[in-house]
Amino acid sequence: MSGESSKLQTATGIMNNDVGVKLLALCVDACGIDLNGDKSQKIMDIFHALAALEPKDEIEGMLLTRMVALHDRGMKMLAVNGSKDLSPQVVELYANMGIKLMRLYNESLDALMRYRRRGEQRVVVQHVTVEGGGKAVVGTILAGAGGERKLEGQPHG
Repeated sequence: MSGESSKLQTATGIMNNDVGVKLLALCVDACGIDLNGDKSQKIMDIFHALAALEPKDEIEGMLLTRMVALHDRGMKMLAVNGSKDLSPQVVELYANMGIKLMRLYNESLDALMRYRRRGEQRVVVQHVTVEGGGKAVVGTILAGAGGERKLEGQPHG
């Protein structure tokens, strides 16, 4: 494998060079190029961001390219909030789009983390000591209407 192919595989997680190039190109297109921007610099920025995230396989590569594009576009939309040249309605429209894109980014991050865990579930066990005369509640405490507390679980103690 040549050095360029190896770098592309590291950045995209994709073994096939042609597919890796296509995935990178799609990510660049999704991020868009600023009118005054340098396309080659944008490609390198995206390439380095993907490589830093270290996709392990093709699925991670696809999720990570999506995340890079969502983050890039979302931040651009949110950055419009500082513009004084736009009406409040237009600024609100951009802010809402930015928020939606960042929400999709967070959902993609959750999907990536679930994929990386491979379905592994984690259980946190904490040791709690209840001294004589004390009481403990096992379960979730939810606030009810009017500040009342509802206890889900069984009181022990």
